[in-house]
Amino acid sequence: MVGIDPKEKTQEFQPKPNQHTYELNKLSVNYHPSIFTEQPTKYFPPLSVEYDQESKPTSISFPGSAPIKITTTDQNINPKEEWRPIEKGNWSVRFNDQGGAGRLFNSLLELIFIIRKSQLLKLKEYELLQTDEKKKKNLLSKLISTSIDKIYQETYRDVINWFSVLSESEKPISCQSITLDTGEKIWFYRIGKFDATGKDRWQDILSTTRNILNECKIFNFPVPKELVFFNFLDFIQNPDYPGELISELKDIYCINGRMEKEESAILIINSGYLAANQHHQPEVRIYKDEFVRTSRHEIGHIIDPNLSSSWTSMKEGFAVMCENGFDFKECVRTLRDENQYKRIVTKGQLVSLFSSETEKRDDVPVAELYDVSGTFFCYVFDKLGVEKFKLFYKLLSGNTDDKNLIKVCHGNITESLKTAEKDNNEFDVDSFINDYLKQVNSF
Repeated sequence: MVGIDPKEKTQEFQPKPNQHTYELNKLSVNYHPSIFTEQPTKYFPPLSVEYDQESKPTSISFPGSAPIKITTTDQNINPKEEWRPIEKGNWSVRFNDQGGAGRLFNSLLELIFIIRKSQLLKLKEYELLQTDEKKKKNLLSKLISTSIDKIYQETYRDVINWFSVLSESEKPISCQSITLDTGEKIWFYRIGKFDATGKDRWQDILSTTRNILNECKIFNFPVPKELVFFNFLDFIQNPDYPGELISELKDIYCINGRMEKEESAILIINSGYLAANQHHQPEVRIYKDEFVRTSRHEIGHIIDPNLSSSWTSMKEGFAVMCENGFDFKECVRTLRDENQYKRIVTKGQLVSLFSSETEKRDDVPVAELYDVSGTFFCYVFDKLGVEKFKLFYKLLSGNTDDKNLIKVCHGNITESLKTAEKDNNEFDVDSFINDYLKQVNSF
């Protein structure tokens, strides 16, 4: 799915509306200690890393496990040579760095086209529904189809232009990679200034590697053969949300993460915040653990066994559970402290959240679709364990060949829980849900 994640973030610096737009090259970019607490947990143990004399990692290991040998690369990309778009006609383009720029181009093209097409369809949907005459309906459908084609062409040109400007600019692009001794490879591109040196330079990609290995192991999911991450550092001030930064490619300002469920999964992650330094001047702050959490979230979408068949509250709740390290308390803290969600969660609200009716509504708060569902999944995961959680999630998502179970369990948390725990005579679904509500509401 397209990972649109417009959750509000607490900012230290709140510029006034319509304040001057800041450009990255006029700001200082600094890495800061985390605003979150990333502590080792049962499912995310600490990662041990061996480095060579040049501070490049050579092996990684988890407690009680044999070291995994890795090879690394670290290079700067020449935008003019590697990222300059070469149009081939028929709405196709190639790059010398097809593995990096080519992937990014295709991902941005699809992502922005989907956003713009959705906006058009939302505007035309009511008009189409109000048209009764068959001729008028067919004519309107053709006009919409023509408009969609035009939107695709405009999006193609916009993304081409963005790459053209980027390739002619002096904006730095760096690329690191880690290859595991089993052959899997993680690529990590940064678009924008990145000055970290020594061991610090490898922290993001090492944390990401740890998250990939942990989450795949938990859900018995094969590690993808190739993962490509793009971290945008080309931020300017977002005029719609003071204090938040956006990419210069403005259509992706609310994209916190993006993944494609293919052999090669792609993530696009924005991890910068506008803040005030000690001299009260704006600067871009990059918080390592916000990137860590976002990467966990998007990796969760990659390993989600029911992604294609689940609703927003399910797939985003699953990803939020992964984002918070399967830690129920941390998930509740995110809901209450970071997202400032103050409502009392009720059983009726919880039951409705995973129903088909909620999926049809457009007025459900993001905090509920993401974080309330995430806290409940964390609670089920913690109490039932991995295998029974997977069964519960499969039943809830309707991802089963048993038509009777689909009819009974799809979108029904009580029946999905009872079926997952059918061999446990002591399990009481009402007590289970009430205990969850007591804990999530007492924070």
